Amino acid sequence: MKPILIALLLFALIPQASAYLSTFDTADSLGKDKQKIGFESQYIYNDFAGVNGTVRYDYGLSDEETAKFEIGTGSVNFNVGLHYKYSPVPDMEGQAAIGAFFGIVYAVKDGAAMTSLRLHPILSKKFDKFTPYLALPFGVTFGSGSTTVPFHITIGTEWRPVFLAETWFFTLELGSEVSQSFSYGSLGLSHNF
Repeated sequence: MKPILIALLLFALIPQASAYLSTFDTADSLGKDKQKIGFESQYIYNDFAGVNGTVRYDYGLSDEETAKFEIGTGSVNFNVGLHYKYSPVPDMEGQAAIGAFFGIVYAVKDGAAMTSLRLHPILSKKFDKFTPYLALPFGVTFGSGSTTVPFHITIGTEWRPVFLAETWFFTLELGSEVSQSFSYGSLGLSHNF
């Protein structure tokens, strides 16, 4: 309960702050009945320029499957998403983890509603306190009488510093627009329990 309260407090302290269409996860499985809560702040450089903030909650359905929920606000006025993550290839010695999540995100930007069907293939590898990842997120977004296919390249890392308990970690992510998307940088704090 304490991690949930901390994440909600962080979310409340940034009144105009939702990370929109970011990956913010490695390819690793969370594990059956394990949970993760986190807060992500995001700065978008173009198109939807501004600051966003999102609270995320993940629940391990099995050793390979995770349910993911997100809600946020900011320069993208409101967004909420539900995703299913599948991690069939675990991170083992000499082998990177391979996984993907897909789902739906509903967002409102300046009064215009958008619905996006998303797919985020992810590759990651743990190195001691760091777990760098690469993702190629894309989707189909419907809204305001138009349909777009946003695609960007994402790199990031999870970092478990020695001054925090092993269950707490920072995530840094950079996204670069490829097509009909935007570029951004994100930073956040998460807790596994």
